[in-house]
Amino acid sequence: MQPIYKEIQRFRYPWLIVAINLVWVLAFSISIFEGKPNIILLMGAGLVVSNIFLLTTKLRVTITEEQIHLKFGIFQDTISMEQIESFEVNKLSWWTYGIGYRLSPFTKTTAYIMEGSTQVKLHLTKGSVVVFSTKNSTACIHALQQLGLSMGMSFASAKGKST
Repeated sequence: MQPIYKEIQRFRYPWLIVAINLVWVLAFSISIFEGKPNIILLMGAGLVVSNIFLLTTKLRVTITEEQIHLKFGIFQDTISMEQIESFEVNKLSWWTYGIGYRLSPFTKTTAYIMEGSTQVKLHLTKGSVVVFSTKNSTACIHALQQLGLSMGMSFASAKGKST
């Protein structure tokens, strides 16, 4: 199925990569100073793995006529349009969701946040919420509106309107 909207977001926070590397190097240096070879190997492996993860992980957002597919590393969600009760677009709140994949069973919220200044919040029929970041909110909103959705409007009522 041909996507209506597709976006790939990469990790673009060099200051965070530098900060994480500094913490690893500090811990690595302490391990060397104390002469603990097992910890030295573990710290070196941790440094390599964290850098590979940060530099290769992407958030992929794909909207087709039937579903929204979100993929962040090994985490992914496929949401059919019938599951969407409504959606809203807001300024991205870094303090609320952070960066990466978040699953909160208390608020029934799943978040896929990488970069961009806007978040799309999907309210699903089962009472849960899926949030994802976007760099191009105009194109994303346009894609959702092409499917008959308008902000705050359910897919079911939009579908019923066209028949």
